[in-house]
Amino acid sequence: MILEKEHFFLLSQGVESWNEWRENNPEIKPNLSGVNLSGVNLSGANLSEVNLNKADLAKTNLYQANLYQASLIEANLIRANLSEANLRDCILSEAYLIEADLSNVNFDSAICNQTYMINANLSGANLYNTNLGGAYLMRANLSGAYLAQVDFKDANLTEANLSNIIMGKNHQDLIKEDNIIRVNFIEKRRFYKKNIKFCY
Repeated sequence: MILEKEHFFLLSQGVESWNEWRENNPEIKPNLSGVNLSGVNLSGANLSEVNLNKADLAKTNLYQANLYQASLIEANLIRANLSEANLRDCILSEAYLIEADLSNVNFDSAICNQTYMINANLSGANLYNTNLGGAYLMRANLSGAYLAQVDFKDANLTEANLSNIIMGKNHQDLIKEDNIIRVNFIEKRRFYKKNIKFCY
C-alpha cells in the first residue's frame, strides 16, 4: 500500500503520470494536506476527492483540473489559475482565492462559506446551489455567472460586478433592495436589474 507521504512524490512526477496512477488506483483518496504546490503546473490534473486542506496552491496552474469532491479547507489559492476547472461538490471553506482566475469554473453544489474571493474573476462560472454564506466577494467579477439557488447569506459583494448574471425564477427576490443590503452590496447605484437574466 502506498503511504500517504508518497502522494506528493507521485504528483511531482508530472500530471500525465499522476493521472495514470489515479486511473489505475481509483480506490485511493490521496492526502496532500498542507503540501506546498505553489506555482506548480497542474493543468488537467485529476485531483478529485483529494485532501488539499491547508495546501499552498498560490499561483498554481489548475486550468481544467478535476477537483470534484476535493477538500480545500483553508487552502491558499491566491492568484491561482482555476479557469474551466471542475469544483463540483468541492469544499472550499475559509480558503483564500484572492485574485484567482475562476472563470468558467463549475462550482455546482460546492461549499464556499467564508471563502475569500476578493478581486477574483468568476465570470461565466456555474455557481448553481453553491454555499457562499459569509464569503468575501468584494470587487469580484461575477459577470455572466449562473447564480440559481446560491446561498449569499452574510456574503460581502461590495463593488462586485454582477452584470449579465443568470438566476433562477425563484431567486428574483435577491435583487430587491433590502436583500442587496443583506448581502452587503453597498454600491447599490452600480446594480442594474436590466443586466440580470432569469431562467424559467
